[in-house]
Amino acid sequence: MKVLILSSMYPNSKIYMSGVFVHEQVKELKKAGIEVFVIAPVPFVPPFAHRFSDRYRKIKMIPEKEIIEGVEIYHSRYLAIPGGIFKQYWGILYAIYVERLIRKHKLEGKFDIIHAHGSSPDDVGAKIISEKTGIPYILTVHGDSVYKLILSKRKFSGSKKAIESASAVIGVSSVVVERIRRFTSRTKNIFCVHNGFSEIDSRSLRQKSNKKLNILFAATLIERKGLRYLIEAVKLLKEKRQDFSVTVAGGGDLLDSMRNLAIDNKVSEFFEFKGTVAHNDMLELMSLCDIFVLPSWDEAFGVVYLEAMSFRKPVIGTSGEGIADVIRHGVNGLLVEPKNSDDLAEKIELLISDENLRNDLGKKGYLSIKEMTWSRNASLTTAIYREASNNFKIGKI
Repeated sequence: MKVLILSSMYPNSKIYMSGVFVHEQVKELKKAGIEVFVIAPVPFVPPFAHRFSDRYRKIKMIPEKEIIEGVEIYHSRYLAIPGGIFKQYWGILYAIYVERLIRKHKLEGKFDIIHAHGSSPDDVGAKIISEKTGIPYILTVHGDSVYKLILSKRKFSGSKKAIESASAVIGVSSVVVERIRRFTSRTKNIFCVHNGFSEIDSRSLRQKSNKKLNILFAATLIERKGLRYLIEAVKLLKEKRQDFSVTVAGGGDLLDSMRNLAIDNKVSEFFEFKGTVAHNDMLELMSLCDIFVLPSWDEAFGVVYLEAMSFRKPVIGTSGEGIADVIRHGVNGLLVEPKNSDDLAEKIELLISDENLRNDLGKKGYLSIKEMTWSRNASLTTAIYREASNNFKIGKI
């Protein structure tokens, strides 16, 4: 089978952290014998904008075609106005430029199914291209389209229609699947397929020399990732103990303001802000930490939780979110109420104080997710490809 992957959230040689989970799935699909064509559109950079923005400078430097870890990736350009202005029309332009790239590189007729990752413009673009080519498309909903549909029906009405029209829809957690059912008219061919993690070997299970316990937070610094509440929790904890540190791995719009918040709360000495780090470097930090914390909300799933658990680290997530499919509170990890720094401080102190509990949760966490690899994810996804393609041919969808 030949599959066209469409995803504007995909790693590239200049901004690698974006969409690592899609890339990991693609690598496993290739191993499973699927012939994969990846088109990862990037925004068009207006003239001179790259001189005033480091992000625009990096985007402008992304080549039209590159190879990352054996995966051939094409980058078309599409117009995306900052701030999400006119986002309801982005998918139309996205589709036009993807089609141009397909013609330019003579990819017409080379795939049997389209698989789009992400919300508008990816889902909308896939729907348009499918309608023009007669090739079925499926969507993996990572959360954005159904979460944002709640906030802006106008901007994401195209995403709603794309979800409703796809040959099959994959939600990355039961929370996402439930929201697809609640906020769209889709009733069938909805599958829950969790993201996976890349298997590690025993060499990666390292011990650090520093006696202070290290807490790792790894995420792009946007509000819903909850770093603000971790900073407030540390402020509460510092009155009781000083034997820990916090590493923040991730860049983003809030990096400077979070540094300042740590200063304002007089806890900056506990924090080391790494900024954006490559995926392999993040895994290195994960191998050396004692506790992994990500108190995010509107979190569809969160691959980083699985990665931390694969290193046998005790994990603190947020109740009511996608990772609650995996973490059973007090059994293989801990869950806290969203936006609750008191609850977070209590759970962190519990883990700092009890080495046996840390070890027990770490071991049980690993045992509970050890089968949730990208290989398994690719196997389930391949089965959905075949079912969607067959049903499309005989008119069941």
